[in-house]
Amino acid sequence: MRAPLLILTALALLGCGGAVGAAPGVPLQPPPEHGGIFALTFSPDGKTVAGGTGQSEAGEIRDGREVITETLGGEVLLWDASTGRLRWSLGRHGTSVTWLAFSRDARTLASASENDATVKLWDPASGRLVRTLDAAKLPGARDGMLPFPSLSLETMTLVTVGDKRTRGKGWQIDEPQELTVRDLATGQFRWSVPHSDVRRIAFSPDGKLLAATEEHVEWSFDPKGEPSGTVSDARVVLRSALTGKVLKTLPRQSEAQQIAFLPDGKTLAVLSTEDTELWDIQAGRVRRTPLRLPQELVEQLAFSPDGRRVAWTYADYSGQPCRRRAEVRSLATGELEASLVRADLTGGPCTFAPDLRRLAGVAGFQPAILELPTAEGRGSLQ
Repeated sequence: MRAPLLILTALALLGCGGAVGAAPGVPLQPPPEHGGIFALTFSPDGKTVAGGTGQSEAGEIRDGREVITETLGGEVLLWDASTGRLRWSLGRHGTSVTWLAFSRDARTLASASENDATVKLWDPASGRLVRTLDAAKLPGARDGMLPFPSLSLETMTLVTVGDKRTRGKGWQIDEPQELTVRDLATGQFRWSVPHSDVRRIAFSPDGKLLAATEEHVEWSFDPKGEPSGTVSDARVVLRSALTGKVLKTLPRQSEAQQIAFLPDGKTLAVLSTEDTELWDIQAGRVRRTPLRLPQELVEQLAFSPDGRRVAWTYADYSGQPCRRRAEVRSLATGELEASLVRADLTGGPCTFAPDLRRLAGVAGFQPAILELPTAEGRGSLQ
């Protein structure tokens, strides 16, 4: 499973040409005391940024022992994206906030923590806590195959995939087990796939469709006990998120590293380091484009509202120090349209604005909204 997001401790910004410089941006006013910014997301209209802070403890030495006197952070924050002004804190999540998402109508903000597998639903207009779901006891919620949480606020659907973990000297194998879908509000069971080969999932924008990459892996071991796997029956399966009914299946010849619905909900993008397949769900047609994912692990993936551009972030380890890259590319051609490169050693939260022109991240210890410079020879992003 992915490690909890870490606080960025050192960060330098570089332009597209590679020269060190400060990219234009808006600093986000930090709260007085917090344990670092662990999560960031834009509202659907791009006017608000929500942030989640890490939880820290303050203490003192009494009679030779450390005594915790105060717990700080673990808050859900809202900023004005144009000025960077901190509007307010919705309240404390109870532990470090590692994930945030708005509903499409922006009337609900969900916060979650990998530390204790809780999901909280907030009314961002009033700051009221609407509901809390404790998913810690749900099999596969925190330690399964999928990142926590994997959910849709539109249909209040939570998906978990349990895993079977086998360890050896210097290796570890995670094999997916049962896929289970529950009501996010109550935790009530809806449907499941007992013996799934699910590796990753994506909800349609309205939350009614659930796409999943499924790959069966046969494991063998050499005389030294080292494992090797052979992938067979690779496919993308489209199901009803409400009933689990299989609607369509797209066979594949290679692994899909990322899947995501375009904003119109009519097309599913299946991305790999070889090419991109655009699956017209209604017609069943597949169109290939030369767009390729970077060889490195993609951390964030987003599409422009018109579905013509795709943006992602990843860590580039090809030089020293390590650099974090944010790129905007044409979905049809793969051409680079905008890029931001920054030196980075630890990683941290990044999120794209809906128009893909801005990126919210942490520059040093300072959360900020950064502009993405267009690639050399191109005009501004339209």
